[in-house]
Amino acid sequence: MHAYSIPGFDIKNHRFKVPLNHDDKANTDLIEVFVRELTSIKNRGKDLPAIVYFQGGPGFEAYRPKSASFVDILAEDYRVLLLDQRGTGLSTPFDLFLYKGDQAHELAQYLSNFRADQIIRDAEHIRREMGISKWSVLGQSYGGFCILSYLSYFPDSIKEAFITGGIPPALRTPKEVYQATHKRALFRNQQYFQRFPQDQLLCQKIVKVLADREVYLPDGSRLSPERFQQLGFALIGASWESLHYILEMAFPDERFETPSLKFLHRVQAQTNIFEENPIYAILHESIYCQGQGSRWAAWQVRQEFPEFDAINHKDFNFTGEVIYPFMFDQYQKLAPFKEVADILAAKDDWPPLYDVETLKQCQVPSAAAVYEYDIAVEREFSLEIANLIPGMKVWCTNEYEHDGLRVDTKRILKRLRDMCQGLI
Repeated sequence: MHAYSIPGFDIKNHRFKVPLNHDDKANTDLIEVFVRELTSIKNRGKDLPAIVYFQGGPGFEAYRPKSASFVDILAEDYRVLLLDQRGTGLSTPFDLFLYKGDQAHELAQYLSNFRADQIIRDAEHIRREMGISKWSVLGQSYGGFCILSYLSYFPDSIKEAFITGGIPPALRTPKEVYQATHKRALFRNQQYFQRFPQDQLLCQKIVKVLADREVYLPDGSRLSPERFQQLGFALIGASWESLHYILEMAFPDERFETPSLKFLHRVQAQTNIFEENPIYAILHESIYCQGQGSRWAAWQVRQEFPEFDAINHKDFNFTGEVIYPFMFDQYQKLAPFKEVADILAAKDDWPPLYDVETLKQCQVPSAAAVYEYDIAVEREFSLEIANLIPGMKVWCTNEYEHDGLRVDTKRILKRLRDMCQGLI
């Protein structure tokens, strides 16, 4: 354990050895999981309860603490544990540069152990190692998926659970999920272009240039119309203006025949989230799989929506939170994982992520914020599973997008805690 301080917090860094597959008793392969423990300097010497934060994703490291964040709010009453989910951050790394092209099947098998069912077993191992009888849990987005899995298999370890934008569609197939989220994405496009109507013609102009010419990003990869559409990832949150400011830099002067270098740098920065976090791209569809393969479900559903044909449809539409197979051709640093992704898309023996019968009996005090127009997590699918859980209270609101926890941390956390305590 390594201890140090930053302004406002005392920090302890923990590293734990855990099995690669907790369910395989004969498996001796171990990996390391990193946890950062924060205590407010105001609470030095106090014996505070623990709360563990499950990051959104999959495939993203835990939040890195700095001022004015949800960690400040939590640290008023808890020791805050920031868990780098397996393969991310300072946990045993999954690194693009360690991959060799002749190991696709081995790597696919390795990564099949990186979903919520194993992540929550890591958490259980850590809880026992730290000598904590029960702890509170908070999950944002995919972190909420992890919490529902946790409530399914280890409810007695949880004192209270808070979920923001992340009750999973546990009763739905991958295709049903993406049919719903594609519809939500179309609605979000309507909202965006109503706010910035000038951007519709601008996007059409950009797509025409990208279709007619070979335009390259600063890293040397081609900017295709499909990759340009993935700027719509920004529409998941509330900062739509950031997307508009990128677009307006495409042709800052009428003499530009191709998009400006500034525009290309910004597009690259926005879309390289997939290359920086390859687990997110490789495993995204699998987070909806229980006993069946995804078979590139989002791409199958995409064929049902001609509105997302950037070249041939009369109106331009951005895509939402989806992973399409062409990305493993067009993104240079994802290309080595194309075979791995195809193997995992075909895998049809994924184990269950949730135990619905256990959830129907779960009395753990739980509260969730469900966002009315969330394009990443379908509201109706969240509600149908939440309504089965006796201990779960839901706040369904249209005041926030998927990033509500970041936008209005104090209010959301206070309301969820009040709900758990029966004050609302």
